[in-house]
Amino acid sequence: MTNDNTITPGPGQYGAWYWCIKVPASVSKSNEIYVYADEIKVTPTGDILALGGFRKEYGATLEIPLTVLALAAGKWTAFYVATLLDGSAGAVQHWAGEVER
Repeated sequence: MTNDNTITPGPGQYGAWYWCIKVPASVSKSNEIYVYADEIKVTPTGDILALGGFRKEYGATLEIPLTVLALAAGKWTAFYVATLLDGSAGAVQHWAGEVER
């Protein structure tokens, strides 16, 4: 018998939200990195941190968030919560060249 709260093994176990981080081609050929994290923070020096941590079940609370991805200042240009359907910016209505609705 399986538990309905069990998360399918994979990257989704590390965060509640799916994020897209726009980066230069020197960081990723597609100019994008997709990451599961609970929160994105920008440090005072301009670095970006994706915070999350491993959990086995939906709704599990982390005592201490871990940095699941970090990029130095100048190695990213934008970030947003992405849709699981196509990776586009879910909360954005218009963004020329990025979101066509």
